[in-house]
Amino acid sequence: MNMDNIEKDVKLNKGQNLDWRFFIVTIVLVSFGLIMVYSSSSVEASTSSSYNYNGYYFFIRQMRGVLLGFTGIFIITRLRLEFIKKMSLPFVLLSIILLALVLFIGVERNGSKRWLELAGFSLQPSELCKLSLVLFMSSYLSESKKKVKSFWLGVFPLLFLVGIIFLLIEMQPDLGTIIAIGLIFMFMLYIAGTRAFHLISIFIIGLGIGIFQVIEKPYRMARMMSFVNPWKDPESSGFQIIQSLLALGSGGLWGMGIGQSRQKLFYLPEQHTDFIFAIIGEELGFAGCLFTIMLFLIFIYSGFRIALSRKDSFSFLLAAGLTGSIAIQAFVNMSVASGLLPLTGMTLPFISFGSTSMIVSLCSVGLVLKISASPPLKEPERREVKLEKSLRKISREKTYNKRLYSRL
Repeated sequence: MNMDNIEKDVKLNKGQNLDWRFFIVTIVLVSFGLIMVYSSSSVEASTSSSYNYNGYYFFIRQMRGVLLGFTGIFIITRLRLEFIKKMSLPFVLLSIILLALVLFIGVERNGSKRWLELAGFSLQPSELCKLSLVLFMSSYLSESKKKVKSFWLGVFPLLFLVGIIFLLIEMQPDLGTIIAIGLIFMFMLYIAGTRAFHLISIFIIGLGIGIFQVIEKPYRMARMMSFVNPWKDPESSGFQIIQSLLALGSGGLWGMGIGQSRQKLFYLPEQHTDFIFAIIGEELGFAGCLFTIMLFLIFIYSGFRIALSRKDSFSFLLAAGLTGSIAIQAFVNMSVASGLLPLTGMTLPFISFGSTSMIVSLCSVGLVLKISASPPLKEPERREVKLEKSLRKISREKTYNKRLYSRL
């Protein structure tokens, strides 16, 4: 491998100007998340032998994910955008291989096998798939406008890839991640300009498969019924959403105060992961919920602003796709905690406990920051047009020369 090329790939562009508003709101979200992870998990951790009676257990592990995530931002912002695009295929293939490994050597928790243990660190490959899929789709769909409009050239290969990912995740099983990746996939196709007929067809078929998966598994059907009427089974399938609503309702306008939640005292399951938004509502009230939503709105606005400022397709698709991915997960998580959507098991980006989720979210931020500071990439379509013009010019010259020789 040529060392000069490697140096070019990791060289920081001179005079690059990162979007500091986007970066600062990320820091605020992460800092707020660390506070809430400690507040929501300290009681459980300090009273359980599984966590060595250490109230800081989850906070320390989350802090580790934050440090690795910001290291990822530092590295990514020093890579060339061309190199990042080039690595999209290897990255998505690596994610699929890790997903497959989970089925053989994965760690099982709460009846699901979703994690790999690597040197004391838990890795959730399905989280990596969210990032790698957006990166690969951005690269693939930006290559040619013909691919975007064609089902067989553009949509079908991506459907095949997503189908493999869905199959591997369903074997864990993890319906929440399948829903998240499905929504991200549809969003990417939409912003790339895929035909409406293709989008509607995929949505209808996907919805049908989703309904079948829910009906087939009794526990999923119970979750759906608890969403319709949680009070029908308040001690089993409806317990979690009822406790979440009690937490949100108990907070009032200003909340009970940081660390003063009652629902985290072994009433609300997954209080530091899937239902951390309910703890925010209980401890910080409506004001805390509004603060959280405003942070995400600023984040989303800044991310889409960066995307819309880009002139090349790859940068636009990647920035919009990564921002949209985080927006989708945030919306679904807060809606579930508020009883507006059925239980999905989706975490709140930057705030819920989860090292892999934190690392992936921060690396996504690093990619968007890199795009904000990079010059636009050369469009493949433009190169094709230039090549076509050159070939036409050569053809005209040959025709002229033939006529000239025939006259002589």
